[in-house]
Amino acid sequence: MARTRRIPVRRGQLIRPFGVGSLVVGPDGTSLITAGLDHWYEREDGTGSQYAQPAEFKVNEWRLQTALGVSHFRLPPDLRWPQPQESVPNTGLRIPMLRFPQWHYCPSCRLLRAFPLPYG
Repeated sequence: MARTRRIPVRRGQLIRPFGVGSLVVGPDGTSLITAGLDHWYEREDGTGSQYAQPAEFKVNEWRLQTALGVSHFRLPPDLRWPQPQESVPNTGLRIPMLRFPQWHYCPSCRLLRAFPLPYG
């Protein structure tokens, strides 16, 4: 069964040093790896990667865009929660993380135990 937890990582940390594939240690000591960019803009309820206003996350830097041959860059999503009676775009977006390693050894009982892979 997958568990969803919230690990406090600032937006600037997601660009560097905790970007894609980076090892992050949560407040409870759990080691996590940041998932790939193709999963960054999924909603908290898991309803896919289509978000309401992608232009909100676009950043233009024409020199770097030209050098890399891309049309734009995107900021990591910030966490927003919908308020009652308000229409706030891009709520519930998250940065998924995967537990690493997934298997753990217990020195007391001498058994290996698998932990759920999706984490955040």
